[in-house]
Amino acid sequence: MLKQTNNLIHCITNPISINDCANLILALGAKPIMACHPDEVDDITCHSAALALNLGNFDDIRAKSMMISAKCAKENQVPFILDLVGVACSTLRLNYAKELVSLYCPTVIKGNISECKAFYGMTSHAHGVDADVLDEENIYESAKWLKDMALHLGCVVVCSGKIDVITD
Repeated sequence: MLKQTNNLIHCITNPISINDCANLILALGAKPIMACHPDEVDDITCHSAALALNLGNFDDIRAKSMMISAKCAKENQVPFILDLVGVACSTLRLNYAKELVSLYCPTVIKGNISECKAFYGMTSHAHGVDADVLDEENIYESAKWLKDMALHLGCVVVCSGKIDVITD
């Protein structure tokens, strides 16, 4: 049984997943807020129990807002997750994610195998936001470099796939 917490969870996500994110947060007993205007995200993040950032449907407003929110989260010890959507197929997203992580190191970084490989500087074969079959490998091999990635970055790494890997 899940405990009702009524914690406010701030999400800056893409319009495709916004409803699913809100419903998941509600199902867990917390309260979602999907603020992305650069002039309000600092206030919203400061009053939140957690922050979720998603690089899907990347644009200038979300980029600015995510950076402001990440800074606020770091300064106020608000745990936050960065979802690496599309970093394997977009140099803009990859460079942005690397900058955000270097400045504000999220609590959790999440991606599929192609996204994690690209972010960690490995060869990735993705052509879109889905993992490419050419990036799949022995799960024990993946777990080794994902663990190194987590240790190097100082955060939890979640890699989704046929078998998910979560490591710190």
